[in-house]
Amino acid sequence: MKEIITVLKQQVNCMKCNKSFVYREIEIEDVESSNMTLSFHCHKCKHSSQLEVDLKPVNEIYEQNKKNRKTQNLKVTAKKIQQITTNDILDMRNFLKDFKGDFKNIFNN
Repeated sequence: MKEIITVLKQQVNCMKCNKSFVYREIEIEDVESSNMTLSFHCHKCKHSSQLEVDLKPVNEIYEQNKKNRKTQNLKVTAKKIQQITTNDILDMRNFLKDFKGDFKNIFNN
């Protein structure tokens, strides 16, 4: 995991201000057997984003060559986190005002 974070730190910049991240701005949110979710929090512009990394099983050949192998050709893509707007909050407020608590009815429509 440390190697993955090191590579991501070098290749991922803030989507808003393009600042490079430092280790204290990167948090591991979740680790599962097949993926890892990280959060990046830019202290300069206060923008946050998340990145999900697919983890592939490590095979025996990789373990043998790991010491000689350098990380290269890692392609990173990131999505902007959709911000909650004032209209979203007002829409939810209006929805909840008339909501009678019937979840079955909501999910059947």
